[in-house]
Amino acid sequence: MNHYLYLELLLAWVLILALQWLVGWKKLWRQRRRWPWIVLGASIYFSLADALALSQHIWFFHPAFLIGWSVGNVPVEELLFFVLTAAMVVQGFVLIFPSETEGGDGQPVRDKEKADQVHIQGEQGASSQERLSDRGPISWAESAEERRAR
Repeated sequence: MNHYLYLELLLAWVLILALQWLVGWKKLWRQRRRWPWIVLGASIYFSLADALALSQHIWFFHPAFLIGWSVGNVPVEELLFFVLTAAMVVQGFVLIFPSETEGGDGQPVRDKEKADQVHIQGEQGASSQERLSDRGPISWAESAEERRAR
């Protein structure tokens, strides 16, 4: 049996991460103080959930496909799987969605005035429903009463 099979399959995921960095390295680098914490948090959460599932015998890993190292009862390959998965998802979100510090063109906004201007322009393009919500909160009870009154 190939004890490195799980690790070899994870190499494909490393290629996806490399592609993300190749395409969007500037944006990932600019956001480097935010997204790694999300990756770390998600990885820890999934690892703890996996440790619980393994200890309750909900599932198991066939030792023939693992190198045999583990942290607690979680195989190293599984920990790496969680880190790589979280990194791919979080980096994908960073690359797809604009950040608060980007203008409509995807470029970073360098000064506060320009950031405020971009924010105002975004609000001016808001739909009529969003503009109605600027009038203040309306409770469900008020709106139901208004409907009955009509």
